[in-house]
Amino acid sequence: MNNFYKILIFLVISFIHKCQFQEVDEKCKIGDNCILPTCNCDSAEIPIDLPKRYHLSDMPQLIILTIDDDKLDVKSYQIYRKLFENRFNPNNCSIKGTFFVSDSENKTSYCLTRNLFEKGHEIAISTVNYTCPHKRCSPFRDFIAWDYEEWSNQILNMRERLNKYAGIPKPAITGFRAPILEPASDMHYRIISSNKFLYDSSLILNTDDIIWPFTLNYKFNSYLSNNGPIHSYNGLWELPIPTYIDLDNENLKCLKLWEGHCKFDKSINGVAKFFRHHFLRAYYNNRAPIVFHLYGDWLKEYQIVNQTEIIPNVGYANKEKTKINIEKKEYRNLDGLIKFINDTLTHNKNVYFVTARQAIEWMKLLPRIQNENITNLLNEDLFENCNSGKMEYDGQCNVLKQYKPDYDTDESLILDDEDGDKLRDLLKIDHSKKSVLTDLQSEVLFVNSFVLYFVAGLGVLLVVVILDDRFF
Repeated sequence: MNNFYKILIFLVISFIHKCQFQEVDEKCKIGDNCILPTCNCDSAEIPIDLPKRYHLSDMPQLIILTIDDDKLDVKSYQIYRKLFENRFNPNNCSIKGTFFVSDSENKTSYCLTRNLFEKGHEIAISTVNYTCPHKRCSPFRDFIAWDYEEWSNQILNMRERLNKYAGIPKPAITGFRAPILEPASDMHYRIISSNKFLYDSSLILNTDDIIWPFTLNYKFNSYLSNNGPIHSYNGLWELPIPTYIDLDNENLKCLKLWEGHCKFDKSINGVAKFFRHHFLRAYYNNRAPIVFHLYGDWLKEYQIVNQTEIIPNVGYANKEKTKINIEKKEYRNLDGLIKFINDTLTHNKNVYFVTARQAIEWMKLLPRIQNENITNLLNEDLFENCNSGKMEYDGQCNVLKQYKPDYDTDESLILDDEDGDKLRDLLKIDHSKKSVLTDLQSEVLFVNSFVLYFVAGLGVLLVVVILDDRFF
């Protein structure tokens, strides 16, 4: 009888584990067990059969500019304004981007973040602290690898801040990206899936192909990335990041544009050429939406160049003109990216710069191409809210007192007493760094259904034991 109970307990635990992760062992097959709009496989193939009236060139090429910014301030906003303002897609809707916002040093302006949101850009999140979660990446900081609780605090705290201080509704904050592109395997996927995020965009794929956005309904193909999830997460989308190819040696791949990872000509023309090379990988092959992973500080980088300017000597006809040397800041990364955008919109047909969320909504619209016009789908469904390209902002954002919630301690909050009490009540901050939003931790457990399945399992075990005692 003891063996019977051991086997029974093992079966109950296995049942709970299975329900907890909603495991699906079978292989994902487009058009068979995985059909849009609710499911797509991790593949470079177009996920639908194009009607005979259409060719590949009729498919729109979506470009998603994603920017990680852990200190979105006035300087950042000026950069983004120069990047996006007064540039328009073929349907005359202004181009948009997606911002993965953090607040590592309490330097993010929630006023300006709100302004970006109101201008039609997507505000997604990374963790509060934009730092390496698994390894030491700074010799000046103590390091402890993040556990599940820390990941949960970091993610849910950032969404809470954007909701409370930027006034962005939680249902509009649907995207997540791991800091420094270091996913937590199943830890962060469990958290964002159970908290109703729409998508993750943390995986750099080890393939030359541009992979279409896919759902995690089935087990992730580990050959595409070493950092992907082990379990399946029904309904959660992955917006994959393609590996950059080193233009000096196409056999070499690089992961990030900054810190010297990618070798290419760093002139304005060189930067534009780099982006164009990777854009064409999708444009001439499968028209899969392509994600460009950018970093706010990379766009802010500049070089000092000396220029000679000639000043005419007004009123002195015979006197030589004066030459003066002027130091000028040259933003080659930013200007190179702008050149790429301008050249692409000018010379390539059917190219749209959209948000990550729009790209996923486009995936859901693809089945309707069988019976509807592609252009109508784009204009009437994907771009139903088409605002202007202006990105001016309220000057009060320069001087407005910002909420600066401090993650480590409550003593340096830059708030009036009344506001400070409200903020402390909201964040439940203490010195342990482990009680931030503990009420939301409970929500994670319940939404994840762990408690529910555990209780159900105990109930089944109790019923079996009673039946065993009475009838065996």
